[in-house]
Amino acid sequence: MNISGPLPIVPSQRPEEPAAALRVNQRMSAEVLQVAGDRVLLSVDGVKIVARMTTPDQAAQLTERRVANFLVKDMSGPVISLQLIGTQAATTGAAGSQMGDLVAQLLQNMDIPLDQANVYLARALLLQGLPVTKELVNQLRALLDQNAQQTQNAQGGQQAWGQTEAQMAAAFKAAGLPISQGTLSLALTEMLPLAEGLSRLRTQLAETARSTLSPQLSALITQAQKVLDELGVDWNASPEKMAESLRQTVTLLGRSLESDLALLARQGGQSLEQLDAGNRLLVLVRLRQELARDGPQALLQEIDRFLDSVRLMQFTNSEPVTEPVKEQWLNLVVPLRTPPSAEHTQAELQSTQLRLAYRVEEGERQIDPSYSRLVIQVELDKDDIVQVDLSIVGRQIGALVTTSTPVLLEKAKEGLPEFKHGLESAGYHLQTSQCEVGLLTTDPKVEYQAAASSLKQINLGV
Repeated sequence: MNISGPLPIVPSQRPEEPAAALRVNQRMSAEVLQVAGDRVLLSVDGVKIVARMTTPDQAAQLTERRVANFLVKDMSGPVISLQLIGTQAATTGAAGSQMGDLVAQLLQNMDIPLDQANVYLARALLLQGLPVTKELVNQLRALLDQNAQQTQNAQGGQQAWGQTEAQMAAAFKAAGLPISQGTLSLALTEMLPLAEGLSRLRTQLAETARSTLSPQLSALITQAQKVLDELGVDWNASPEKMAESLRQTVTLLGRSLESDLALLARQGGQSLEQLDAGNRLLVLVRLRQELARDGPQALLQEIDRFLDSVRLMQFTNSEPVTEPVKEQWLNLVVPLRTPPSAEHTQAELQSTQLRLAYRVEEGERQIDPSYSRLVIQVELDKDDIVQVDLSIVGRQIGALVTTSTPVLLEKAKEGLPEFKHGLESAGYHLQTSQCEVGLLTTDPKVEYQAAASSLKQINLGV
């Protein structure tokens, strides 16, 4: 078994506090290892730390930096907050870096105006391994402008877009996902994690059910509660029960709401109620329609939040409309019921992300269980995340365990023997294993918001 050794820790620090030597308002230099959303993985004197940047634009600037200077802004939470500083911190244009020079040259060669918006798009396309063409830049810019204008009309005030939005649009192209003003708007909307949205929706349904309601509304709420009770996997259940709950949850969440609603619109004669038999989550759409007429708006809003999370997950699994430039993954978020603890007196729902690699053969997406990769990511608590990446070849498995903090790293190493025993009981052999601290997030959009960490790196897990 090959287990990586503990991370280097300076003598004045305890293992559970690898960043204890840092202090608020301290200036430091660090190597940039990975960037995702507003999170960064840094190496400070050989110690890996995960930090949150004060603004997404600062994190975006780090995608083209190997070393940067930072100011420690806050250390009160489990993830420290940093501000990018230095003479290059405000550099977002074409000058100031090799990549900036490349972007400027490409835009000039393609006869594309060298303005800030086109620089954002060119940089995002390069980081996604896509060609910088006038047609593609104009297409993405028009969609982003349209989305910003619609947001401005809806919310008032001046709305603009920047590097984050450009990276989202370019990532859609790289993944072969359908890109439109509607899909961009969905992906750029602030959303709750699916498990949190489910918990809030169930609570709101229970509160509304105690009110005086019409018979039709009461029946729909009861039906919705029964469907939502089937979502999730119980951590303490037997393996057989967990497998059945997982199958049931995937069945409920895996069928596209948008596809069924589009089918309803095309056929015309079929009612939404008739579609419920095939997609029982559509009861929430029926309930929303009833609430929109005359019902509690708090419940309507929770339904919208939850359904948006489901729609985004289902959208990321859409069949590619163009040949993707990256490996394809099936992405699912499964609510996990964890038992009560000293901190939480009641069972809670946590987000568990499952990613399964698949291949496209003869126009069909296929998953080969004997030759694949399965990534399981569990949010144990806020900013405490564990990811297990399994490479499967026959009955041989290679495991990479990534944790968000060094404390979890030590616990992961302690649990490896039990993990190995569990795999052997299921008929698998753990051939290799490795544990490390890395950048993890439960945001389902980070995969599309953040481009590759750097042009100098290749991320084999994307």
